[in-house]
Amino acid sequence: MSDGTLHPAGPPVLVSPPPAPATPVAPPTPLRGKADLRPAPAPGGTTDPSQELPAQSLPRGATPPQPAVGDSAVGSASRELLREVRLPHDLDPSDLTPVPGPTQDDGSRRTLPIHRTLRSGTQVRFDGDIHVYGDVNPGAQVVATGSILVMGALKGVAHAGAHGDERAFILAFDMRATQLRIARNIAIPPRRSAPSSLSPKIATVVDQQVKIARYKGRIPT
Repeated sequence: MSDGTLHPAGPPVLVSPPPAPATPVAPPTPLRGKADLRPAPAPGGTTDPSQELPAQSLPRGATPPQPAVGDSAVGSASRELLREVRLPHDLDPSDLTPVPGPTQDDGSRRTLPIHRTLRSGTQVRFDGDIHVYGDVNPGAQVVATGSILVMGALKGVAHAGAHGDERAFILAFDMRATQLRIARNIAIPPRRSAPSSLSPKIATVVDQQVKIARYKGRIPT
């Protein structure tokens, strides 16, 4: 029985709450069909593409497919194989002889090849034959002491045999020249539109006149 006297209290005692009952874990549900191994979408409904896995799993023991090799990433083995493949008719760069300028076919006749279209205002003069691998546009002029060959449309002025050689000729795949001259003979062909199909024409001197005829594969002598 207490006598009313207060005694000092002892050290406090901490009392922990009773542990919560364990929640039973449901057994895993067996999967049917193909498993979806894609990760759950991140907040906001998006999925990190770098973390995405293929939707189909590979059979056990199968080898994953290798990425295709593009044109810009050819393996060293492929490059070695390409070096060894060579067709019989392939040309080696050392087999080609560069032509820096005019060429000579028989030691006395020179030829000037032009690998472009001659635009308006362009004038080409050469002591020999001129071969134009392109067009001669209106306003352009080609003058040669020999013959002139145009592997395109001749729509400008062409003067062959400029030193008086009437044996020279002018040959064009599309003859629409504004003026033709061979030696001292001048001809102005009638204007016409572009033909539906190319028909090579040749201009020569016949009886002191420039005649234009269809080219049949032979040069008049």
